[in-house]
Amino acid sequence: MKNNQLISFLQKDLENERMHCLFYQQAAATVRGLHREEFRELFLKEAESELHHIDEFATLIVHLGGVPDVKVASLPSDMSPSPENLCRQAHLIESSVSETYSKRLDETNQAGCESSYVNLFYEDQLTDSKKASFEFKLMCEG
Repeated sequence: MKNNQLISFLQKDLENERMHCLFYQQAAATVRGLHREEFRELFLKEAESELHHIDEFATLIVHLGGVPDVKVASLPSDMSPSPENLCRQAHLIESSVSETYSKRLDETNQAGCESSYVNLFYEDQLTDSKKASFEFKLMCEG
């Protein structure tokens, strides 16, 4: 796999990471209900984590010879401020990105040694997204 193909994957995934960060910031600002402060703190913590992911993706793109773009994927259409809805939306976006990272992991595994670091990078991203997905799913069930 050539660097330009890896960069293309990373650029698309960077768009999603930016959307996740904005989603969590918006959720923190708009969440309503009895436990607003706890959910606000949770969403702000997730936004901070996503900001770290954005930096990681951008740095890797530069390392591979690219320039990170500034596109942002579209936010979910249902941003109603109930904690249950926001946790459900968070579960959906984290589940979706987990599937994408699992696919990227397969693609980079097949690519061979020139992308071994990118493969490890996607393993870490998949682990983080899966953990977040599982936690938000548990919140939706309670």
